[in-house]
Amino acid sequence: MKNIDIKTLRNLSVMLNGVAIPARSLENVLNKYVTNLVVYNEHPVYKVTLKGSALPVYYRGRYFLVCAGHQLKDVDPEHVSMFTNDGKYLVSSGGVKHFNLTGPSETDHLDVAAFDFTEPCAAHPELRSRFFGLNRIPPSGYNDDILCAVVCGFPSMDQKYELEEKNHLGLVKRTIICRLGRQPADNSTVILKIDPPLDFDPDGLSGGTVFIIQMHPNQPAAYLAGMVLRGGREHLYILKIGNIVAFLDSVM
Repeated sequence: MKNIDIKTLRNLSVMLNGVAIPARSLENVLNKYVTNLVVYNEHPVYKVTLKGSALPVYYRGRYFLVCAGHQLKDVDPEHVSMFTNDGKYLVSSGGVKHFNLTGPSETDHLDVAAFDFTEPCAAHPELRSRFFGLNRIPPSGYNDDILCAVVCGFPSMDQKYELEEKNHLGLVKRTIICRLGRQPADNSTVILKIDPPLDFDPDGLSGGTVFIIQMHPNQPAAYLAGMVLRGGREHLYILKIGNIVAFLDSVM
């Protein structure tokens, strides 16, 4: 894959779900479609726990919050929530959730969970803009057609968890430009290479969104390519979007 930064495309536009986005604005547009995985606590001070990142998608008429199954360790699924746009309130999925019940899995394609936020989005319409319209997946093609990958998430070390001192929760989002790495034995995943390596701990990126920029004859296009499962400072393991779509189809 060509090692290209989005900045080299600054004079072009990139197609995203049929809309032309100026390349200089693309990072700001793509990082809208990631959120914190928030868990409500019945505690007077520590009201929430942050469990990394999550991928919000609008698919086949329903709003789903998708994350990695391992992020739900020691979590009551009934308490998985989203902040309202102004950050003042929490909205839960109402207990509607779907995830693999097989326990710890030997393959990454089972490490996925989804929470149905369709009813909360009907009650709080402002939430809808944060869900990415999943109506197309990256077309098959040569790896050389992929210019770069854009990863968006909330590293744990960046979040300012100051509930006891200031009753304040500061949420910080990161955008990381990667390139395609090797294909692991598990075909449900792909490895992204980070060059130069991260200068921060990537813990908390699990559940983060991954877009690819793919070159077409006339202009580049961006596609939702998957979700971060795990990683380090030099590599990230990604669950491919085709496996996420198959999982959502199975629970619908």
